Amino acid sequence: MSIFQKSSGVWTLIQTMRPNVSGVWQPPKEVRARISGSWIHVGHDPNYLFTWGRNDYYGQLGDGTTINKSSPVKIGTSTWNFIAAGKHFTMGILSNNRLYTWGKNNKGQLGDGTTTDRTTPTLIGSTTWRIVEGGYETAAGITQTYQLFTWGSNNGSALGQGTTVAYSATPARVGSSTWKAVSAWSHMLAIRSDNKLYGWGFDSTGQVTGTNTGTISTPYAIGTCTWKAISAGGNHSLGIRADDKLFAWGGDGYGQCGQGSTTSIRAMTQVGTSTWKAIAAGGYFSLAIRADNKVYAWGMNTTRQCGIGMVTDPVLTLTQISTSNMSSTDVPAKISASGGGSYSTYGHAALLTTSGFLFTWGCSIYGQMGDGQALTQSRPTKTVRRYSFKMVSCGGEHTAAITR
Repeated sequence: MSIFQKSSGVWTLIQTMRPNVSGVWQPPKEVRARISGSWIHVGHDPNYLFTWGRNDYYGQLGDGTTINKSSPVKIGTSTWNFIAAGKHFTMGILSNNRLYTWGKNNKGQLGDGTTTDRTTPTLIGSTTWRIVEGGYETAAGITQTYQLFTWGSNNGSALGQGTTVAYSATPARVGSSTWKAVSAWSHMLAIRSDNKLYGWGFDSTGQVTGTNTGTISTPYAIGTCTWKAISAGGNHSLGIRADDKLFAWGGDGYGQCGQGSTTSIRAMTQVGTSTWKAIAAGGYFSLAIRADNKVYAWGMNTTRQCGIGMVTDPVLTLTQISTSNMSSTDVPAKISASGGGSYSTYGHAALLTTSGFLFTWGCSIYGQMGDGQALTQSRPTKTVRRYSFKMVSCGGEHTAAITR
């Protein structure tokens, strides 16, 4: 049995029902709706994981192959709570709060006690987790009891454990405090349970302290303010303070700190005078959603990762991303920025709307846009139309997302 709806004189198939074994008509899992002229799948495979982009050598997509994919690939049949893409590896928290990892593992960044690459999700211990973050070759996670753990490469003291080991192939706790947020690349930022900000790892461009101290091996208190959100970029940092003001610090060679000029090291400085609701620090570029839901970008734009629809590079002033492919109902909710892949100049980004639409832009030589092609996009494009999503994470050269 099929259900049709008439709109503007045109009948459209909106649902097909089929009998079950008892003879009772039941709707399938797949239900489609037309919003803003585009079909999306509403309630299709909720909480399932899809990945796309680069997969050669390491298997970071998790589909059991090492073949690049330019269209979304469903990973297994499990349901997921959280996803985080690192440079060439991926981590996800299953609906039972258990952690799985896959991809490159040369520095133990998968946390499974080995340095063996994995092409399918691999269970990590029996701990239950709230959030995880993937960095360059380092990973971090906060457990259900708010304890912070790190693993992977300790280059630049990125593990924050005060040790000189080259890497840790299993999760190790950082200090004795409890934490509520963490962000990682070649350095780490974390918000403690009292909303105070700490950082450690590489600090050669002041991405932790605002001055060049080389490296920091244990959590360093960054000021006395309280914070709502943090994001660690390639060599700079972004943070939203408790009063919703945006601050940037660290490397600013491409204007990624949003001050209208470039310098090798930038002390913590407020970005503009507006209030903000979300941030994403990429390799050498930055994205932020303002309180009025407008999205701005600045910094490196070599592969059009700023999404402003222009070839200007770098973008030294806060510039609103192009909305030419978006409608008035596409309200930005979440953003993600790539930290960079094989080349630090590569970068891509993603945006989720309140209705679950996914827009991507930037470098796509490995298909990281998810549109079935390998074409760089200079402006946000609704490239994955088949599903609606609730979470997205941009890795070095791949993308992962969870459906809603």
